[in-house]
Amino acid sequence: MDEGSDRADQAYSLNVNVKGILFDYDGTLADTMEGHYLAWKAAVGEYGVSIDAQDYYPLTKEEVLTKGWKWRDQTDEVPQVSKVIDASQLPDSIADIPDEVLDWAIRCEATGPSGFRKRN
Repeated sequence: MDEGSDRADQAYSLNVNVKGILFDYDGTLADTMEGHYLAWKAAVGEYGVSIDAQDYYPLTKEEVLTKGWKWRDQTDEVPQVSKVIDASQLPDSIADIPDEVLDWAIRCEATGPSGFRKRN
């Protein structure tokens, strides 16, 4: 047995009367969302990725600005497509799907009449 296993065995053999362990993953007991956001922002920033508060968790513009964070107004750019079809119109076999599909928008149940997901 290696040294790490011996320590693990010793830890499990402690005579401790544990009645329960409490995990607070969602911030119910402690408001940790801001800390999580700032940690992720710093972590991904080291790789040249920029995230804003609204990318991480839902806040209103006023809430973001009150915290002194940057707000980015989002605009949905509608791509230029040659055709919009319902997903139900796609052939059953991938072999029957034409190469032009790369220039199409495919509408699914979760999208609006335009074929593009609507933002709330």
